[in-house]
Amino acid sequence: MQIDRAAEQVAIAAAEKWLALADAGLYAECWNQSSSLSKSGIQTSSLFIPGGSEQQWQSSFAAFQADLGRAVARSLKSKQYAEELPYEPEGEHVVLKYETSFKRKGNGVETVILMKEKDGAWRVSRYNVVLGWRSIQQSGY
Repeated sequence: MQIDRAAEQVAIAAAEKWLALADAGLYAECWNQSSSLSKSGIQTSSLFIPGGSEQQWQSSFAAFQADLGRAVARSLKSKQYAEELPYEPEGEHVVLKYETSFKRKGNGVETVILMKEKDGAWRVSRYNVVLGWRSIQQSGY
């Protein structure tokens, strides 16, 4: 597999737009910028509710964000282009890890996985937060 640096850069831009929407509490727009996979309910190991409606997703995500508190600092620490990932369909993916400081819960690692959809757009398919300054390598792919 050859690393696609251009794909990584486009995915980073899409992730940062999505994170900015989340930080601003614009959950309907986050939903719109999420992948068809995350909306379908196939995902069971992340925040996305299996088979949940847009309203359920927005309510769940809003509660999750309120518990963490606003992101006060965020720094990209790793990026990985992949054509195969566990629990993800075949295709192009980019895994991004950010070290983030949250107002209420302190420091953590945000993992954002994006997938390239059939229309060529990069969209968030999975989002996860591990609280505490665990090393990027220890917190999974």
